[in-house]
Amino acid sequence: MLKNLLSLLVSVLMVVVVTVFPATPSIVYAQSVVAEGQRTLVPDKNWKKTLEADLETVYKPTVLARKSILSGSFTGSRTGAVEDAGTVLVVKKAGILTGGIDYGFMRQSTVRDGELTKIFQQAEDRQYLLKPGDRVYVMDVKVGDDAVSLRIMTADSVEKVVSGTTISDRYNVMVKFEYDKALLPFADVAALQKVVSEILATEEEATAPKTIALGQTKAEVESVLGAPTTVINLGAKVTFVYPNMKVIFVDGKVSDVQ
Repeated sequence: MLKNLLSLLVSVLMVVVVTVFPATPSIVYAQSVVAEGQRTLVPDKNWKKTLEADLETVYKPTVLARKSILSGSFTGSRTGAVEDAGTVLVVKKAGILTGGIDYGFMRQSTVRDGELTKIFQQAEDRQYLLKPGDRVYVMDVKVGDDAVSLRIMTADSVEKVVSGTTISDRYNVMVKFEYDKALLPFADVAALQKVVSEILATEEEATAPKTIALGQTKAEVESVLGAPTTVINLGAKVTFVYPNMKVIFVDGKVSDVQ
């Protein structure tokens, strides 16, 4: 009798536990904490380093060769020569201003809600304005409280005339992708890569076929084809005109492509 009562009590307790503390999906960068009968997720104390390491599996940093010149007890700074090539990205949007790798000042561009917060129009001496299609190396990956930053460097040397002299140099910049501070500790690499690829795509992403499908929105089409050269607005029917095609929307959704 006593054995049956104990068995029943254990069963009841198991039901109560399951009811009060429902199962929580596994999240890499967080840990589950129970307080006052509520289960909540809090960032793991090492979540930034863990996320950086995971991002580096997608965005492998490039290693530059060191100069052989010694200056006191310090081995000379890195040159623009690549020792171990990392991930190459393709620039998708114009307006990122870079500086020479030995410029002494690291320039920064900020991306918020998929757009650059400042679009530069021109470059001065020892600066280079990245163009869509330019190839860049990933040099470093950093995770902050509310942002993921990629330091990038031009994959090819750029020739510029400075004070009458042609100088061939590589240029770099830190691109900071802002993210919701409350959500970043729980974000996965795929979600972050989608944010980055709006500005800097992997070569695989850049060469993937551009697909337009029935039912897509105007924003979805523009994310694939870019801004149209002409927009014909006839109320419920809107046509985006591109050099090689026309995309027709009815009530805001793709209905035909010509």
